[in-house]
Amino acid sequence: MTIVDLHTHGADSYDFRWNLPGIRGRPYSRTDIGEKMVEHCFKTEKSTLVGVINFDDNRWQGIFEDLRRVNGYEIFDSDYLVSLVRDGKRISFVVGQEIPTDRGHVLIVGAGKNIEGRVLYDVLKNARDLNGLVIADHPLASVIGLQEEAIDKYRDYFDAIEVCNSNYSGDIRKRQEELASRFRIPGIAASDSHSVSKVFSSYTRFDNLDFSDANKLKASMRNCLRSGSYSIERGTNGRLEAVRHVVAVASALSGLKLGILKRGKYALS
Repeated sequence: MTIVDLHTHGADSYDFRWNLPGIRGRPYSRTDIGEKMVEHCFKTEKSTLVGVINFDDNRWQGIFEDLRRVNGYEIFDSDYLVSLVRDGKRISFVVGQEIPTDRGHVLIVGAGKNIEGRVLYDVLKNARDLNGLVIADHPLASVIGLQEEAIDKYRDYFDAIEVCNSNYSGDIRKRQEELASRFRIPGIAASDSHSVSKVFSSYTRFDNLDFSDANKLKASMRNCLRSGSYSIERGTNGRLEAVRHVVAVASALSGLKLGILKRGKYALS
């Protein structure tokens, strides 16, 4: 059994660097995110799989560079899947992208590269061509979530619906579960975390995943979803975490506008 959190970002904003004389470093994204993720995952009782998700940037490339520098572990590596083994326990990281389409956000896992464009149908088609897992993340959420009409129209493209996102609770979760049940799309849980400590605040347990390569991993996840060979664990990040994230992102964008910050090589211009 593997504990899986496919929706994590690692930091509020990635690779925004100081643009002030004599000051170096990244104020919002630590350079040791990969190392901290490894430590966090090895604290769990089971093997783990974490999705490292881009959002209008290339953060997974930067975090994967950090992961490959971690010492003391046996590393199995591909372009978009990294597994580290210690004392017989495996922790793995797979790349992904959250895309704000014209109809709401979509989570793509394992496509291996960023998908360009913002038109929902084009994004879904490109994701399918790249054999990426397609997930409706935080559906029905106002402004950012796909709504029922869009999911219904393109339901055949979706591998799963996020019926538990740790940043949301209460009535919206009930509506998400009802939506997944009615459309017969598997429901998963994920943290949508923007800090390492919140990874696995919600997660999905999968049985019999195949980590021999990235394509076999995706195929085994699809098989588990279709057969119901999985379960979800619900949790919340808390309202303060949501406020902290909004404030941090707003501060980063303000810093760019004022010239206090600049974009690094993993931040898209």
